[in-house]
Amino acid sequence: MHYLYFTLLLSSLMISTYCSGYHPSCFESSTSKRADDCCLLPKFYDSQIVSDCLPSIGNNTDHQEMYKCLVECIAKKLNVFNGNKLNREASLRLYQSRIGSNPKFVPIMDEIFDQCYNGVLAQMAYAKPQLGKCNAAPAMLLDCVQSKLFLNCPSNVWQGGAECDELKHKLYKKCPFAAIASF
Repeated sequence: MHYLYFTLLLSSLMISTYCSGYHPSCFESSTSKRADDCCLLPKFYDSQIVSDCLPSIGNNTDHQEMYKCLVECIAKKLNVFNGNKLNREASLRLYQSRIGSNPKFVPIMDEIFDQCYNGVLAQMAYAKPQLGKCNAAPAMLLDCVQSKLFLNCPSNVWQGGAECDELKHKLYKKCPFAAIASF
């Protein structure tokens, strides 16, 4: 029961967060397929961590801020975000360890991580810290890694078909992974 509640809460936060910053077409689809129907990606956090981090959301009504705070808390609990900075080595180890459960992703993980991590650092260099706001870097890194893993899904994992190609097309249009995610 708790797992279902946390999954629903997290998915509604992710979707509502991204709806405000992306074109509405990102969240419209002619298919009922979701990311896991096309390419089963490893999970990077578990429901217990989400449960532990829910209080970090507080009474905030800004969905984007709620999602950033939740993912920031998860990143802190996983020791990949400390002192308002992403720890590159700890983040890479975390992603590699979660990918290790599915060895078909191992050959592409390091390059994807490097692209995403460097991209997030570049974007954050221009962002001004906002007092009392959560940091977007952990959420940006997670979205980038999930998106790139899906776009580069190994052929022996990829389920294929026109519906899955539609989901890939959304990511090529710079829609967030949440737009196609399976929750």
